Amino acid sequence: MHISHLAKRCEIPYGNIAETSFPAYRFPIPQRAPKNAEERTKMMSTRQSALTVHAVHLDVKVASRWEAVAHLGAELERTGAAHTGYADSLVARERRFSTYLGHGIAVPHALHTHDYLLTGEGIVFARFATPIPWDDEEVSIAVAVAAPASAQVEILCRLTATFLNPGHLDTLATSADPTAIARILQHT
Repeated sequence: MHISHLAKRCEIPYGNIAETSFPAYRFPIPQRAPKNAEERTKMMSTRQSALTVHAVHLDVKVASRWEAVAHLGAELERTGAAHTGYADSLVARERRFSTYLGHGIAVPHALHTHDYLLTGEGIVFARFATPIPWDDEEVSIAVAVAAPASAQVEILCRLTATFLNPGHLDTLATSADPTAIARILQHT
């Protein structure tokens, strides 16, 4: 699903396309940004809990989307977000339908039939050393989601809102500080 469709489904304002400091890409800017944290919460979701960020990897060197998905899945398993086999479910989901959102971003998530492999909810962030081919496009950022099917759409909506925030997106795209990236993702 493209980021514009996900934004519409999540009722996130999706305005004009503008350049950011992430050079080769264009990112949408919300028509009206929330004025404060309370308004942002109302715009986003009724869910109040922070996302668990299991890992932030910068300058990941992979050659294909399949290597990227396998890397992210292995990290979800390694960090305890899911049991062995969850990485295979990410790959299976990717084979059925791409998780590319557009604008250089992909959000791999698993098949709902493998929810039993989860130990909780969380995400793993990867920024690639060089953009990798993904659906005839290039991806520089991927965020793997470990969540049951019942929570995936909400998490995807929260991530989409983060990607649509130019300040947050700039940090995700350029920061060398994994803690700063994790902080943004936790409070998505």
